[in-house]
Amino acid sequence: SKERHLTGIRRFMRTGTQQQPRNGLRFNGRHRDGYEFPIEMSFGVVRRPDGSFRFTGIIRDVTALVDAESSKSRQLGELAHRQRLLSVGEMASGLAHELNQPLLAICLQADVAAQTFGDALEHDAPSESAANVVTIDRSAASGLQSSLTEIATQAERASRVIRSVRGLIRREEASRTSVSLAKIVTDVLPICEHCCHLGGVRLIVNVSENLPNVVVEEILIGQVVANLVQNAVTAMQESGTDAGLVEVCAELIGDEFVEVTVRDSGDGFSPDIAASLFDKFFTTRSDGLGLGLAICRSIVERQGGNIRAETAPDGGAMFKFTLPVNNVV
Repeated sequence: SKERHLTGIRRFMRTGTQQQPRNGLRFNGRHRDGYEFPIEMSFGVVRRPDGSFRFTGIIRDVTALVDAESSKSRQLGELAHRQRLLSVGEMASGLAHELNQPLLAICLQADVAAQTFGDALEHDAPSESAANVVTIDRSAASGLQSSLTEIATQAERASRVIRSVRGLIRREEASRTSVSLAKIVTDVLPICEHCCHLGGVRLIVNVSENLPNVVVEEILIGQVVANLVQNAVTAMQESGTDAGLVEVCAELIGDEFVEVTVRDSGDGFSPDIAASLFDKFFTTRSDGLGLGLAICRSIVERQGGNIRAETAPDGGAMFKFTLPVNNVV
């Protein structure tokens, strides 16, 4: 500042010593037209025979230099960002490989257990092969068999999701099928309902069976729906929203696309971050990685659709994504 500069000059004139460098100092200068621009200042001093000092100063406009330095900094940041993405991809691929084996084991064991209970229910007494099975009433056995079957189903689904994500990371071409959007939502409904139940949130699903089929990678689109519902529940929990609501609905847009909307009754988000929500590593949560929505966008765009975030009329958040229907592929 001006005062600090004058103080330093006075100190130098009293002591004859310089306490800080006077070359290459960066400041913001003000042009006579009123705008600010970066300048670099260097000072010099000459002592006259009479003991007085003569000061000189050189001012340079360093706008081009500052722009070049900023560009280099951005390039380095982009390289670091790409390296992080590469590391995350390698980590995800490794995790997919490691998790797939135990999931398959869960599927196998749950299927075996469900079959054992099914065999037991068909007989009045356990067979010799099931001699060690604890005798329970038929209603409980039937309920347990249903639970085991659901465990096997969801474990197999998780395994397929992992295989699909691994293919996405490796840029492999996965097969698309013509499938009912209602079926996709129904398949992930148990996951969504469980998530909403834990968060104390009510879930409403309004997806008509009469919508035309979409041509997509079924498992991955189900994962997008589940992820958006989970994000909505988490956002409402963190904001302390009472009597929260999540709604999943879909409608036909023209003749070529179906649009899916996941809406919540939370506090929504500020308009200035809407464009950044789908950026990799961008997150508003202290424990978030900032990858969930980025992966959702990658999946949706891979299907030939697009995804966006909007503020709902009541102030909540809405995430909308489109999918191509059967007659355009």
